[in-house]
Amino acid sequence: MKARIQNYVERIKRMPNKGVRVSVGVLLIVGGVLGALPILGFWMIPLGLAILSVDYAWARRATAAMKRWFKGLATEYKKSRWDWIRRIGQKFRSRK
Repeated sequence: MKARIQNYVERIKRMPNKGVRVSVGVLLIVGGVLGALPILGFWMIPLGLAILSVDYAWARRATAAMKRWFKGLATEYKKSRWDWIRRIGQKFRSRK
């Protein structure tokens, strides 16, 4: 899967027309802001930033910050994924 994503990134970088990349990136971000609508979603924001990061330093910084945030979120999830089960079990035990 990682190789497949890297292949797509390389294809985007080789696109000769910067205007197309910027347009697609901006449209994805705008569509992501409308994430509550069907088909459009919040998943489009990181994808749009990733496409814009090919050409703009601010988008690279935003993409790096988003990666750090997701990594921290995953770490917190791994630490606490069983906490909610323990809490539910404690509530049921305390009722008896």
